[in-house]
This record gives sequence, C-alpha cells and structure tokens, in this order.
Amino acid sequence: MNKFTNPFDPDNESIKIILEKWVKKIQFMNDTSTVIIHEQLCSEASCMFAETIITAKQEETVKTFIIAKPLTFVRESDVRNMREVTHKVEVKHVH
Repeated sequence: MNKFTNPFDPDNESIKIILEKWVKKIQFMNDTSTVIIHEQLCSEASCMFAETIITAKQEETVKTFIIAKPLTFVRESDVRNMREVTHKVEVKHVH
C-alpha cells in the first residue's frame, strides 16, 4: 500500500499538528510535552495497511499508542480510543 500524499501537505504536517493537539488534550499533557507521530506499514506479512504510532513524552513518562489506520484517516474519536502499547512485540492490530 502506498502512503497517501497530499500535494499541499506531502509530509502530512497539518494533520500531525491537529493530532498533537488532540493527544495533549485527551492525555492531559502540558504545552512543554512532546508528541511524536509517525506512520508505519503493518508488520504482519498478510497485512497491507499502515498504522499510526504516537509517542507521548511528559517529564519522566513516555507512553506509546497505536491506531490501526493510516495517519490521514485518524480522527479525534480514534485518539480517544487509542490503545497504549508497552512492548514492540505488542504492536499488533485487528482489521
């Protein structure tokens, strides 16, 4: 599956800014916190979808979340329901 590229925002920076605001609001994070958002292809051989990985860092706490859909399809409700992963091995999803 090819990554969706918006000709007006090829690196999806606009959606990342919106997602960062949602994550900070929903996770009760302060303005100095860091949110890293990236998209990766599913690691399962039979899967052709992309997943959105969100890492939220606040002071000494680091949390990683996964949303089982491409970045451009993520909505605020997905951020509210995203699941935290504790190990890379755990990064699995259901389609």
